[in-house]
Amino acid sequence: MKKAFGYGINPETLAKTWKHIPYYLIFDDREPVGTIILYQTGQVAGVHSLGILPQRRKQGYATEIMKHILNMALDKGATLATLQASEMAKNLYTKMGFSLDFIMTNHCLPTIEK
Repeated sequence: MKKAFGYGINPETLAKTWKHIPYYLIFDDREPVGTIILYQTGQVAGVHSLGILPQRRKQGYATEIMKHILNMALDKGATLATLQASEMAKNLYTKMGFSLDFIMTNHCLPTIEK
């Protein structure tokens, strides 16, 4: 789902984690729409990697996928949900009741030649 995020996920990462982390591909009438991850630890549901293909955005898929994944988490006993949001999805999550607790920044580390 590189097109949904603008970057790819390392295949080695997927190979090492697919047995422990539930990755979901979302389809509508056999056509791919997006992806999401629900990783739950006890009563805390971590929602990750919600991505919708650019041509499928603004059609309600993200909202429906979030409702579905949060209901799955509730069924598994979750009482708290956390996520990291891109600027693009911030309004969606705010409308769903999520709040901004802090802002993360990413930094590139300089490479060291050996």
